[in-house]
Order: sequence, then structure tokens, then C-alpha cells
Amino acid sequence: MEHSIRIDPITKENEDILRLSNEPFLCTGRIIPMYDGKNWSYEIRMFEPEQVKTECFPDEHYQLDEMGEGFYGLAAYVDGQPAGYALLYAQWNKYLYLDNILVRSQYRRYGVGSRLLEESMKLAAGLEKLGVWLICQDNNLQAMRFYLANGFTLGGMNLPVYEGTGQEGKADLYLYKRL
Repeated sequence: MEHSIRIDPITKENEDILRLSNEPFLCTGRIIPMYDGKNWSYEIRMFEPEQVKTECFPDEHYQLDEMGEGFYGLAAYVDGQPAGYALLYAQWNKYLYLDNILVRSQYRRYGVGSRLLEESMKLAAGLEKLGVWLICQDNNLQAMRFYLANGFTLGGMNLPVYEGTGQEGKADLYLYKRL
């Protein structure tokens, strides 16, 4: 069955979409980045069965009027039902920053996330940016595979970001997609 996917800007009229909750995801492996002084590459290391675990990011409780300068939001609907969103910021550099993307589990594999990324790229073009960048944890293998399949490339990492926190041992990976 073909589903209708619609992407709209987030406005006061549809800001309820910001109340969608984060949902659990499986951590089945990790991306191991490598840098040769010029280019980034990576390998995938799958976890042993006893290392696989479910994680869930805390809900953000976003408020449209508190999103700040340079904010752009995209709301996704499948057959008229709220399916997800992408939250982006125009920053000092020439890339539009994808701060958060959420697709409700019942609408995954419908193409909603890919459509949100396509619309994010169109927004970047309209703002005369070079493309879109985002941050993904190295152990969120499902998300990493999704971004890579949608044309994003590894562009950097941050190892110490989680030191001294409950997330210690993870790293943030920086992904970019040029227009």
C-alpha cells in the first residue's frame, strides 16, 4: 500500500508535533572511525549478543517559542497523521545543523526520514548553505547506517564529550552532506 507523506514547516498551527516522544532503539554495534590525515573512513564492529542493549534518548519537551534564533522545523505526516520531525539551525558556518530528527516507530521504513533529510537539503539550498551536518553517537548503528545510506559522510569525531557521564565510552561522530 502506498502512503502519502507530507512535509510542512513547523508553525504555531502544528507545533503539537514537537510533543512526540522518543522511542527505544537497539544498539547492535558501533562505527569505528579512522582518519589518515586527509580522509575519514570507518569500519563497523557488531556487538556480541550479550552486549546488545536497548537505549532511548530522554524526551526534550520542545516549545516552539523557545527554539531560538536560526531555528527551522519540518513536520512529517503520513496519511495525515503526525509521523515525525526534523529540527534544524542556521549557524555561523556554511552548513545547516540538523539538531534532531525523530520518526515514530510505526512509520519507519515508509521513507519519512529520507524525505525529512531531502527537505532539510532543500532548506539548506534556500539559505545558501553548503549542505547539512549532524552529530550521531558512534553506537547508534541503525541511525549511522540510515545517514550513510542517505548520502552523509563522516567528517569528524569527538572522543572526550561523554567523559564523567553515564554515557562514558561513547563518542560523537560528525556527519556532513553537501548540496
